[in-house]
Amino acid sequence: MSHYREVFEKTIKNNYPLDHKTRKKLKRLQQSLRLRDEDINLIEKAIVPQQTITSSPNKFPAKKSSEIKSTQKLPSKSSKPKIDLLTKKGIDYTKLQYLLAKGMWQEADKETGQVILKAAGQESIGWLNDENIAKIPSTDLRTIDRLWVSYSDGRFGFSIQKRIYNKLGKNYTKFGDYVKWRKGGKWLYWRELNFTKEAPEGHLPSGTSPLGAVNGLIWDGFRVMTTLLSRQDL
Repeated sequence: MSHYREVFEKTIKNNYPLDHKTRKKLKRLQQSLRLRDEDINLIEKAIVPQQTITSSPNKFPAKKSSEIKSTQKLPSKSSKPKIDLLTKKGIDYTKLQYLLAKGMWQEADKETGQVILKAAGQESIGWLNDENIAKIPSTDLRTIDRLWVSYSDGRFGFSIQKRIYNKLGKNYTKFGDYVKWRKGGKWLYWRELNFTKEAPEGHLPSGTSPLGAVNGLIWDGFRVMTTLLSRQDL
């Protein structure tokens, strides 16, 4: 029995729990020593608890790295990066952010007109011209643009429109055709626009939102939009 005990102790130090192949070897040793199953059980029960306690000082075994990773919360693919709502005019952009996050594109376009009026200091007047649009602080203009770009996954926003406008040689009619503000050679009214995420690239914000007023003909915003899209800070 002492020989089997010695062999068993050495075996479980290097190979525990025991696999099928090791068990077969121990069984052959048991038979050669003519030991009963009862003898083997007594030997193994006396040794195994001590070995497991010695080799695992912690009450609970440590988790494998793969197990730890699986319990970590993975970031959602649809999550958006944090956008600092910076402003030089004390404007609260949380409503615009909320509308864009909810995909309420028409309401977001209206709100864009309102915050642009505030940023230009023209809220009491209720409309903008090309001179006013040039005076909007870069900080506020970029905040508005980043919100649109982020929540549309890069489809909408003034900077997106500027890229298209420049690519088309700053031809506003071609630009209108590209972003689908024109149909059949005619400019659309605001109410006819496509206020969904499936709208063409650059379709939103609308061409009248920089005027601070919607519901008009998109062409009405021509001078303001061309001034806006020519700004170097977009």
